[in-house]
Amino acid sequence: MIDDLLRDRLVFHGGTDFSFYFGDTWSLSLTNPSPAWSPLTFTGPTPIARSDHKAIYDPGADRMLFFGGESAAGALHDAWAVSFAPETVRNIESAVTTMIENVEFRGYRNLWLAIEGGSATPAEIDADRISCEAGLGGNTPEDEMAVFPEFLRKIRKRMAPWGVDIPMFDHPRMGKV
Repeated sequence: MIDDLLRDRLVFHGGTDFSFYFGDTWSLSLTNPSPAWSPLTFTGPTPIARSDHKAIYDPGADRMLFFGGESAAGALHDAWAVSFAPETVRNIESAVTTMIENVEFRGYRNLWLAIEGGSATPAEIDADRISCEAGLGGNTPEDEMAVFPEFLRKIRKRMAPWGVDIPMFDHPRMGKV
């Protein structure tokens, strides 16, 4: 549950009755003399049904952030941001572009952009493992460039539902990626 200070309401997402996980979101006005829960919907993709997750409200970007929790499939280690404002999307595009140009293109594996949800290839998993064990720079530029084009394709696909558009890059050895 979060406190939406901009709208003076509580917002609750998900939960469980110990036989079913819920993925709906509800709000409760703190100014209504007869408070009642009202359903909320978000634009774009939303987190899967879950309980025991952490959530915060980011009033500057007018969004709700979720992390982890439990689902019918087990423990979740994902993060979600729902109800993006347009300037937030542009900030994400800028941050991801900068990270790719200044970290990934120099041969360093960036776990912040790591692929989740079972779609990582063995090469991507190995690159992440090496970075975790050896630290920044644990992968050689050659190793990283072997997995980078597919990695970048997945990042673009993962961010597209929120309107985040990662540009094409010109790389001296790989060409247009």
